[in-house]
Amino acid sequence: MLTKKDLNDIGSLIENKINPLDKRLSQVEKVVQKTAKDIKEMKEDLHIVKQDISYMSRTFDDAIIDTKRRVDRIDDHLHLPPLQTN
Repeated sequence: MLTKKDLNDIGSLIENKINPLDKRLSQVEKVVQKTAKDIKEMKEDLHIVKQDISYMSRTFDDAIIDTKRRVDRIDDHLHLPPLQTN
């Protein structure tokens, strides 16, 4: 049968083994929290980039359509035949 001293020694041994693990777990938790914060910021940045790309593509598309209309008007005015595209 185990004595009180044996139980205390076992408790101390377990505590000595758990303390470093507890400290390590705290460090890992901090890293995970920082990583989660970084991911959140990156998602926000990605959303902004998507909006910027959408705006730029609409702007360029509008400019291309406008240029095509102007070229078509010039072609009509000069009575030029349409270009053959392959």
